[in-house]
Amino acid sequence: MNLNDVNFDYFPTAPHITYKDKGWKGGGHLLGTGTISTHNRVYLSFEEAKKFVHKLNLKTQKEWQEYCKSGNKPSNIPSSPKQVYKNKGWDGFGDWLGTGRTSLKNRVYRSFEDSKIFVHKLGLKSRKEWDEYCKSGKKPLDIPNYPRSPYKNKWKGWKDWLGY
Repeated sequence: MNLNDVNFDYFPTAPHITYKDKGWKGGGHLLGTGTISTHNRVYLSFEEAKKFVHKLNLKTQKEWQEYCKSGNKPSNIPSSPKQVYKNKGWDGFGDWLGTGRTSLKNRVYRSFEDSKIFVHKLGLKSRKEWDEYCKSGKKPLDIPNYPRSPYKNKWKGWKDWLGY
């Protein structure tokens, strides 16, 4: 059936209510697309899905989103795992992807004083050198790339942070 042939004057505005007890299976069924609404899909358990995702060796949330768009993702694994597994073990994309990274808002950093001691020993002389060091992959995860926010009450500027 072509949608151009449908007389929408007689089409219910809320078919999910009109056909609720008459075999309603969703808009995808009604329109013949086969699409199942997100809240009606059956997904793997959180642990099974996470095990599958770890084998993909994706490193970032962006890589996950690209994978979801690729058409290779099985339909029993959600594109939005945070929503589906919210109260079923979800602990961020680092856990989901297996990278071990913690979201910035949940990350626990070393004390400001201990961080500064570590940073001073690096002997960096500029913000540019600091940024390059952060990108190198050598910086411990418990020291922030952008220290101004987590240490806002103690932050005195880059000269103080870098120790020059």
